[in-house]
Amino acid sequence: MSALALSSTDLREFEGEVCVMDVRLGERLGMAQPLNIRNTIHRNRDELATYGPIHTRCEMVELGSRARREVTVYFLNEEQALLLAMLSRSPLAQALRREIITVFMAWRRGKLATTTDADHRWSMLEKRLDQLERLITSQSMVESPEFTKAATYAPPVFRLIRGDGKPRSQRYSPYWQDHEVRALMISLHRQMTLCDAVAAIADEVGADRAPSRTALQRIWKQLDKARAAA
Repeated sequence: MSALALSSTDLREFEGEVCVMDVRLGERLGMAQPLNIRNTIHRNRDELATYGPIHTRCEMVELGSRARREVTVYFLNEEQALLLAMLSRSPLAQALRREIITVFMAWRRGKLATTTDADHRWSMLEKRLDQLERLITSQSMVESPEFTKAATYAPPVFRLIRGDGKPRSQRYSPYWQDHEVRALMISLHRQMTLCDAVAAIADEVGADRAPSRTALQRIWKQLDKARAAA
């Protein structure tokens, strides 16, 4: 699926000049890796520079290995953006040239409001803060006793429904309604080995109420999945 057409939100006032970010051009050209547009910029940097300074900004990005490295982001004025669209052999290049002309012309006529670089930075900061707040909320929810209790009470859907769509009869372990035992199983989650945890629970409530090693492992696996998903 192709990226959305260029619009006013793609224009930014960068050092007093209205520009468009390089990656948006790569997206509109249908590149499998839109960031590869920077290779074209590097190869044609001298010619691009004849149409004005090439504005750049350094950003830190996270790699798949969780390592971080600094990359250079390019902001291109109208002439530079058109030149990149002309150099491209993409079948979408002609449509991109039309979009560039339309958007910049509308801006010159005063129909579009541009986004300053500072506005963009604030927007990105607000987005990151929102993500952080959601993460903190999710973490607090996962660590709450109510969540862990509910997570271990809820079997996966495929265990509740048979292949024909009818409810499947369930067999519950003896500890299912034993809240004291369940609380111990949750509190000891990954704090020790399964055998040691079973022994600790037996010492606390008696061997007749303690869960089996298999039952405890099943509950811990459900907790692992619930906490990983959050």
